[in-house]
Amino acid sequence: MATDIPPFQPIPPERVREMLASGIGQLDPELAESGRCDAYRLPEDKLLLVIPDGNGRLFQSRTEVLHLAKEWTGERRHPTHVMAEWLPRGPEFVTDVMRLAGELAGQLEEELGGTSEGLDAVDGLVRRRGADVYLEREQFLRLLAYVGELVRHRVEGNWCMVHTADDRIWEPWIVEPSGYRHQIFALLLGQLRVWGTFSSLRRAIEHDLKIAQAYAALKPHEPSSNRHD
Repeated sequence: MATDIPPFQPIPPERVREMLASGIGQLDPELAESGRCDAYRLPEDKLLLVIPDGNGRLFQSRTEVLHLAKEWTGERRHPTHVMAEWLPRGPEFVTDVMRLAGELAGQLEEELGGTSEGLDAVDGLVRRRGADVYLEREQFLRLLAYVGELVRHRVEGNWCMVHTADDRIWEPWIVEPSGYRHQIFALLLGQLRVWGTFSSLRRAIEHDLKIAQAYAALKPHEPSSNRHD
């Protein structure tokens, strides 16, 4: 089950920049260290979180967010890699990708053409059915396969099952010709677990694609050194 997120108001990037330029917020290192975004303390115990794509989340109670962040931090001290249970026979996932992606496509309400349209439809599906539904094993694997295929076609990459450092757990990555590795499973988990039905898979994926473009520009001729098992 996803942890309940305190109520917040979405703030567009333009307004975020205006708020920060006015000097109304003070950098909040305590919360910035707990997550993967910038945090700013505002008057009256309010809090502004700025995620990597520039959008903001305005919370009415910093105290509630801090309490939740401490719970998450405590859970991460004893982490259980979700793929250890969800992909016990790792390489078989690649064989099942097309079937799983097709099953997720069957849950959508329209035919899709490109990456952006597909991700918009997936975001709509998560909002309608709830993030918890897609944090269940079978539904998450369907979501991973579908979103992964959108990305794979976009970047002309390949699925690659990679062992973690201790050689015990398989992780499904998409590897571009440049060697850049897309950790789609981690992006999806991060969005669903932290933002729940307010998650934006499209923004998370598009941000990752921009990083991949920058990587390819810096290393256009470097061959992939990924480990294939």
